[in-house]
Amino acid sequence: MTTRSEWLSRAHPEDRERVAEVRKQALRKRISEYDIEYRIVRPDNALRWIESRSIVFYNKQGIAQRVVGISIDVTERKRTEERQRVLVAELDHRVKNLLSTISAIAAHTMDASSSMQQFVAALDGRIRSMALTHELLSGHRWQGIPLAQLLRRELAPYVTKSNTDIKGPDVLLSAEAGQTIAMVVHELTTNAAKYGALSRREGHVVIRWHSPLNGHASEQLTIDWKEIGGPPVDGQGKSSYGSSVITDLVPYELGGTADLVFAPEGVRCRLNVPGEWLRTGRQSGQRPAAKPAMAQAT
Repeated sequence: MTTRSEWLSRAHPEDRERVAEVRKQALRKRISEYDIEYRIVRPDNALRWIESRSIVFYNKQGIAQRVVGISIDVTERKRTEERQRVLVAELDHRVKNLLSTISAIAAHTMDASSSMQQFVAALDGRIRSMALTHELLSGHRWQGIPLAQLLRRELAPYVTKSNTDIKGPDVLLSAEAGQTIAMVVHELTTNAAKYGALSRREGHVVIRWHSPLNGHASEQLTIDWKEIGGPPVDGQGKSSYGSSVITDLVPYELGGTADLVFAPEGVRCRLNVPGEWLRTGRQSGQRPAAKPAMAQAT
């Protein structure tokens, strides 16, 4: 038989006072059954969670005479609850960020639209792009997005047998980088479909990327977008929300660079993404803290 003082001494120092107080209150109120969860420290210093269920027997004067109880090891259940708590908190954080981003995108899309029809079409396209990205992330358990898969998904509505050329090594973008690059590529694709190479049968979009993949966080991924065979391009380009997303999002969100050129022969864009945002077998850098979604470019 284990005495109360012996069992209490096994409790984690931070839990002892709480355990003693629960017992004290139960006896003061003459409660016949009570339970409590607390941590114990085993002789090998292992920390375990215990659920203790006790039955108290009182005499006619209401004085406790004997306490009988059972203790159950609930460590695995507590670990599962903690994992669920972390997952719910992460989901809550992502949903709030997503809603904030959608709200900002909607506002800027409205400002840039000349009609309600144009606003609805542009907003629908941007939200569909975000949904596709989240679908890819979900399919990869939010561990990252293969760049090639992301590019092909964004271009899919406009692809023919000969109007796109997408090549590069296997690269896995982190969840944050994947969402950012997807938004940029969506704007490039939409612009190409409306005004550029994808608006003509003879037009062509070439996408190439490369990265040293040598394990150094200082290295970067370079993505080149080049349009060929489209209508002549106004060298000045048009200032718009879409173009600001292309030029500002990667620097703001990822600390990289974006160079957008409205060349007469076709739009060109080069994106440089710092290596710490890549997920490869040879790169294991800690993920940088993500900034709030930048959807406020003007």
